[in-house]
Amino acid sequence: MPVANAWAQDPSVSASSITDPVVVRPSIAKIALNPAISASERKARVLTPKRGTSAFQTVGVTWKGRKTAPDVTIQVRTRQQGAWGAWQGLDDDAGDDVMATKDVRGGTDPLYVGPSDGVQAKVTAQSGKLPSEMRLELVDAGSSDYDQVAAAVQPAGYGPAQAGRPTIMTRAQWGADESRVKCSPTVTTTVKAVVMHHTAGNNRYAAAQVPSILRGDYAYHLSRGWCDIGYNALVDKYGRIWEGRAGGLDRAVTGAHAGGFNTNTFGVSVIGNYDVTRPTASSVNAVARLFAWKLNQYHRDPNGSTRLTSAGGGTARYPAGRTVTLPVIMGHRNTGYTACPGRYLYPYLPAIRSKVTALMQAALINPSVPKSTAQQGASLTITARSLRRQNWRLDVTAPCNGGAVARVSGNAAAGREIQATWNGRRADGALARPGTYILTLTSSSATGAAKPVARTVLVTPPRQPAQPAATPSGGAGGYVPVAPTRLYNTRSGTNIGLGPAGYARVPVLGQAGIPATGVTSVVLNLTASCSTADTSLTAYPTGRVSARPVSTVPRGVTRSTLVTTRVGADGSITVGNAQGVTELTVDVVGYYSATGSPVQPVDGLRIFDSRDQGGQLKDGQPRSVILPGTVAGIASTQISAVIVDVSAMGPYGAGTLTVNTLPVLTYRRDETIDNLAIVPVTGGQFTLRNTGAATSATIDVRGIVTAQAPGTVTAVKPVLLTDATLAPRTPKKITVTGAKSAVPGDATGVILTLAAIDPGSTTALGAYAWGAPASNAVALRVAKGDTRSNQVLVPIGDAGAISLVSSVGSARVRVDVVGYVR
Repeated sequence: MPVANAWAQDPSVSASSITDPVVVRPSIAKIALNPAISASERKARVLTPKRGTSAFQTVGVTWKGRKTAPDVTIQVRTRQQGAWGAWQGLDDDAGDDVMATKDVRGGTDPLYVGPSDGVQAKVTAQSGKLPSEMRLELVDAGSSDYDQVAAAVQPAGYGPAQAGRPTIMTRAQWGADESRVKCSPTVTTTVKAVVMHHTAGNNRYAAAQVPSILRGDYAYHLSRGWCDIGYNALVDKYGRIWEGRAGGLDRAVTGAHAGGFNTNTFGVSVIGNYDVTRPTASSVNAVARLFAWKLNQYHRDPNGSTRLTSAGGGTARYPAGRTVTLPVIMGHRNTGYTACPGRYLYPYLPAIRSKVTALMQAALINPSVPKSTAQQGASLTITARSLRRQNWRLDVTAPCNGGAVARVSGNAAAGREIQATWNGRRADGALARPGTYILTLTSSSATGAAKPVARTVLVTPPRQPAQPAATPSGGAGGYVPVAPTRLYNTRSGTNIGLGPAGYARVPVLGQAGIPATGVTSVVLNLTASCSTADTSLTAYPTGRVSARPVSTVPRGVTRSTLVTTRVGADGSITVGNAQGVTELTVDVVGYYSATGSPVQPVDGLRIFDSRDQGGQLKDGQPRSVILPGTVAGIASTQISAVIVDVSAMGPYGAGTLTVNTLPVLTYRRDETIDNLAIVPVTGGQFTLRNTGAATSATIDVRGIVTAQAPGTVTAVKPVLLTDATLAPRTPKKITVTGAKSAVPGDATGVILTLAAIDPGSTTALGAYAWGAPASNAVALRVAKGDTRSNQVLVPIGDAGAISLVSSVGSARVRVDVVGYVR
């Protein structure tokens, strides 16, 4: 039927008079077919009487079991407007939904017959028996005013445009009832070939009837026990493209269209029977546009072939397990014993290949990319075949290491292989640092640009040798502050990021005002950034490796953590990294020695809350934090430093909190986070400053440094005290003294690394002496689903124990002892 005449059959409709698409729920009438034996032919057969029915538009025959019935001939005729039509054959459906596992029935293809109210069926077995429990299925697809809107949608024009996504009518626009989808879509990583089908139905349909045809096929496939409609997409004779199986046309969704070869293929069916008529130019062009988009998406050669492995079953041409070579663009009959897509449509495949080639223009075919991990200095290559003569360029970028890194370019003749290689160096010839790099191959011809090929590669540093064992520093000491000084930066000099299971050795004795001798432990602020994987940091005296984490760092997030650790025999400490590549800075803030000032632990005392004291901290705005007249019975004027937990709450964006001159806490938008800091105090006060987005902040005192009270700090080898779950708002007793922890019974305080692991709710953990009243001071803030660590100083209470409590929800906690005060 000429396209122009077909459009003329549809009544005029104003799209503006109709609201959004609506769900339409088809109904199905099922009629049992009882077999008999023909006395004359001695063949199993069924011939039903002519019978009136309720309204339907689509018909099919199904039977028990999912096997096909190639030796059975099935015909139906229907009554329309009081007249019985001619007999029409129903083809055995060569598709199968392998994702469906329960009550799946074999059957014919659905046949769209148009509005009908009567049916007669004729079934004959050419040999053997008929399938059991056969039945007619009559689908009334229903209707909606929106069907008329669909009729008014014009197909996209065909031209030499790039192979971008064409206009596709959605499932909602044909009225799919999504509640009836029986399984989640199966999605693979690629599409290797595209398969053309025809629905084998009536060709005399109007544009407004297409949604009804789709709903009918959908309902029939569901009735057979399938998960969804079998085809990934459908094309009508007007050149409009319709979304088929759910799961996203942009993805490689496994359909149920080509028995044995559904995996890694994309099935498109042209609505109609093309065994009896030729396809319209509009439908052929639409198929070409759809194929060009899909093959360009996965870099496939429209004129090439691919290797596919048969899953067997149904009418598949090849048994299960056999790997065969098939065209990238093919018809259903290439994979199964079927006439599909019809004797008049199948010969159009060469023309479709030519159209797809023209649309794809400068495509990169069958690319090969390097492995996702490479050693520093290794060369990395992306290869691809050029569809036509084109110029190519390989760009290398580092999201966390300076952006653009290197560029390589060249050209290739049609059909030749491109080999784009990066030598692992920056444009200036220097070796590229460890970290994440993105390699992007682009290409263009005189007629257009190719879809790029991109690969993300983790470049890792050389493997480091194990450290020889050595005896670390030890003993008790008082605290001595130093001007905060950066001792180590992976981005400075010849330093490089820490790799998986890598470490950085950081000299500390004799550096930044720290004596060369007499130091029992050092206090450092560690800042990790640009980590390529979720990781954790360890900190320990060089030569005495510890696996106990002091900080957890999510991928791509910047986090700071205060740590106290002993010093190795060579005067250095070591920071270890668990996973990925991580950038690291190490700032020293003080040390412990016999000449230092005593330290006294304090049950948490809140001394600053911006919500009650001046409002949020704005960018660059200093805020004086004034100690109360006395802290733990000591006059504030006699306090030289405070050990505080600094929190940022509900920031509007990213930023950093700085105490005096030391950046102590980096935060992200909407993140509530904290860190411990040791802050020198002058005249009973210190300065808090924000750089970045506005945020609320709190400061809680956990300890004081003062000459007015006894108290020395002894750092110990980290020991896991407990790994337990805190019930909400229920204090848990944690015994911290004893042989396991090496904390003596007369200790007054304990230094802990407190970690919360994947809590079900955003919460704040409190830590205070067992037997003492609870306070509102915070020891660790952690968001729902996050994992965070923080160091905390806690007074020791009755029975050598402390209390831990979660303010909201339950939380798994891990507690390591790293030192004590007495």
